[in-house]
Amino acid sequence: MKILNYFLTFLGLIGVVGVIYSGGLMVTAMGNEEQFEKGKKGIGYMIVGIIVILLSYAIVNWALNAGGR
Repeated sequence: MKILNYFLTFLGLIGVVGVIYSGGLMVTAMGNEEQFEKGKKGIGYMIVGIIVILLSYAIVNWALNAGGR
């Protein structure tokens, strides 16, 4: 279980770093619409990824706790 927690935490950190990177792309676009849209899409993808990670964490914890009864 500990390995899974570390793995999901690592994936969550990657997602947060991705959001920060995409936000940086948007901030430094300086009128470049293509770069701004790339950052906008990146933030959307990272948020979806973080939600999937959180849901998988919840499902795994629920399944392990239900199986132990």
